[in-house]
Amino acid sequence: MNRELIFRGKKYSVHLEKRGENEFFFELDGIRHLVQVTTIDRHRIVFSVDGTCFTTDVSEDGHNTGYVSCEGIDFTVENSGARDPDYAHGTAEENQDQGGIICSPIPGKVIKVNVREGDEITKGACLIIIESMKMENNLVAPRDAVVDSVNVSVGDLVESSSPLILLKEKQGLEII
Repeated sequence: MNRELIFRGKKYSVHLEKRGENEFFFELDGIRHLVQVTTIDRHRIVFSVDGTCFTTDVSEDGHNTGYVSCEGIDFTVENSGARDPDYAHGTAEENQDQGGIICSPIPGKVIKVNVREGDEITKGACLIIIESMKMENNLVAPRDAVVDSVNVSVGDLVESSSPLILLKEKQGLEII
């Protein structure tokens, strides 16, 4: 996934590549870094870059622009517009799985949460329902997994791309 990062008025081209569950390679100016996401809630992400831990506050304007504040430094991240299937921000009908993170496809209100931390879920199970413009949008499990965390409650207002649920792989599954 390619993104443009604007820092202090200068534009940088950034490339993200998924490595594993909650791990990514981040390439900036030809230098590759390992990023590991450890915690995600509504507007905060805790992660490490090459072993150094950071906490960021994040938000989005709903028009492909994100805002990140990290250690007193503010960044603007713009979506390139290209749809990468591993990171796509899709319509309400499309699955919003982004490397184990179920994100809201639209701004709206959480009207039902069907899972709790630790629940084992199967592909296609309805995890959460978001209401927007009097329409209900069911977000379903993209695969069999375990719910690692639920970052919203019934009644919460969410923005487009807000991280709602974090999934992790089921342990001990045998493939026959």
